[in-house]
Amino acid sequence: MSKHRWEDKLMKNNQIGFKTSILSISILLTSANAIAGSIPGLKQEFNTVSATQIERLVTIPSVTVLIFVLLSTKITQWFTERQVVATGMITIFVAGVISYLAPSFWILYLARLLLGMGVGLFNAFAYSMISEYFDGDERQRLLGYEWAITSLGNIVMFIITAGLVLIVWRAVNLYYLITVPILVIFLWGTRKMPNSLQEQSTSESTTGQEIQRNPFSPKLILLFLLVMFSMFVSTTVVVKIADLVVG
Repeated sequence: MSKHRWEDKLMKNNQIGFKTSILSISILLTSANAIAGSIPGLKQEFNTVSATQIERLVTIPSVTVLIFVLLSTKITQWFTERQVVATGMITIFVAGVISYLAPSFWILYLARLLLGMGVGLFNAFAYSMISEYFDGDERQRLLGYEWAITSLGNIVMFIITAGLVLIVWRAVNLYYLITVPILVIFLWGTRKMPNSLQEQSTSESTTGQEIQRNPFSPKLILLFLLVMFSMFVSTTVVVKIADLVVG
């Protein structure tokens, strides 16, 4: 089924589910910051590690986020958008489990890099899929919802982790369990999308139409970089505030 025929079917049968699935992944876009409030506890747990290295746990995922955002356009040459997004969410879940169980600082450090990889795999698709499958006022409306849900998700994340950190610093990693219902929602809402590149290429050859994949315009990339910078600044502020409150 070509993109245009799939969109027609989506319009009739699955539009609400598809929109919900795309918007739901926005909740995870700032999930790398979940550990910010646990910095004081981390400093007590790993008292032989410098404060600078511990604080870097919050910001280091940004490195792999940026790397895999750039690589995601290449990865979709071998895998569908649906597969890449799902893999990213599974990676976040695995990284959260490793972070919770991490017996040493450096394993926790590697888990944070893995977390950034997961976020980076689907980060840009949260916006590009809306631009790809929707037009006009509907596209603008959904992009507005996307930003609103991202901001709301960030607030909810800090509220939840603020409660979890009172138990023990490791408990903040339980926040990443939220990826399970979001993954289910995403897979359900996108179930009518092609499940493999073979299905996609077959449908394209049948209809003579080519699907434009990952339309990352320079403006979209610039906007993403600005968002990443603002996230980095806000995360640094949260880390310092946590230290001041405990201190």
